[in-house]
Amino acid sequence: MASVDYTLTEFNNAKIFSIIDANSGFWQIMLHPESSAFTTFITPFGRFKFKHLPFWISSAPELFRKRIRECLKSLNGVVGLMDEFVVFGETEKEHDERLYQVLQRLQDSGWTLNEEKCQFRKKSIKFLGHIISADGICPDPTKTEAIKKMSQPTNITELKRFLGMVKFFRKYVPHLADIAEPLYAMLKADTTWTWGPNQKKGI
Repeated sequence: MASVDYTLTEFNNAKIFSIIDANSGFWQIMLHPESSAFTTFITPFGRFKFKHLPFWISSAPELFRKRIRECLKSLNGVVGLMDEFVVFGETEKEHDERLYQVLQRLQDSGWTLNEEKCQFRKKSIKFLGHIISADGICPDPTKTEAIKKMSQPTNITELKRFLGMVKFFRKYVPHLADIAEPLYAMLKADTTWTWGPNQKKGI
């Protein structure tokens, strides 16, 4: 699966966007009868099995992505992760032509969409934790605000969670590795947990 940073580079020069959301995700994929038997579960009312791909199968995400990629193969101006993807263009004409091709391909393949979550012909969208518009790409303010409001870490688990969120926006923070070095030092196996002035500078 493509990284978030790589996916965002696809939007260079894009000015018009539509978000497409697949309805019920995995449940649109029918299971082969032999595979369906392996999903059998027992209830007070008898035994049942899934006819469609259930969410809890470990290989389900990769299978779903594969089906989506196969469906939209060779189409320009469409990127996405899982059941949500974006159609984009430099002009309304280019965008509309690409959107028609995507929708036609989805219809021909039997995919259905979640009307409430789809957005069409937008000049700015939220996608993958970022705001994407004709002016470029920047972090979603709600995500950065969540980082600002995080409580001071009190253990290694909380510190890892904080660093994980910060790392997501690392390209927007110059010299992040140097700034956060005191925090990363706390993750070393032979380090005793202490929280002093050096660590506070890292947040």
